[in-house]
Amino acid sequence: DGRHFLFLVRTVNADDDAIGVGSRDSAERRQLFASLSPAIYVAPGYLLFLREQNLLAQKFDVSSLRMEGEPFVVAENISFNVGLRRASFSAAADGNLLFHVGGSLIGGQILWTDRTGRAGQPIASGTVYMTVRISPDGKRAAEAVFDIRSSTTDIWIQDFDRGARSRFTFGPGNITDPVWSPDGQWLAWHSHHPAMALSTFSASAQAASGNTKSC
Repeated sequence: DGRHFLFLVRTVNADDDAIGVGSRDSAERRQLFASLSPAIYVAPGYLLFLREQNLLAQKFDVSSLRMEGEPFVVAENISFNVGLRRASFSAAADGNLLFHVGGSLIGGQILWTDRTGRAGQPIASGTVYMTVRISPDGKRAAEAVFDIRSSTTDIWIQDFDRGARSRFTFGPGNITDPVWSPDGQWLAWHSHHPAMALSTFSASAQAASGNTKSC
């Protein structure tokens, strides 16, 4: 109707993430159901959303802004990027659907490539990497890693020479966008928590995560 909108509520606890509906005419917001990814409205009165990699549809009453009946499966094994909360489906105004089948993007790899693009052996794998920054000396990487269980992101340090990986920050909230100092001795990053504004911090790349300072 051009007056209402759907939105995804994201929290530090994935179990509390949900789809809500709001109005342009008031500050009132209503939670509809738990969800890890956005939902879309399709005429003549359905919401499409992802649950356990299944694309579901359920009747939605536009006048009362309430769900009706039970959801039913439209398609299975829909691609889903856990870190970005993006499910690969869309719908046209006439109800035609477009979706990508292929499972969840729940892991990735870090590997070196030469100047011709030829890839070597993976350095690390099986993790959702949001950002990877190589240190100036090329011996370490700062990785912003998404944790599926807690729905948070923290920074880990990968040591290429030792073949070891250690956690550098410990939340709460999402800690992202690591940047090395030119001498490789310090790391700066963004930290976001629902209880506070986006902040920038830095710490010695050799020290424990508790020794931080605000930038």
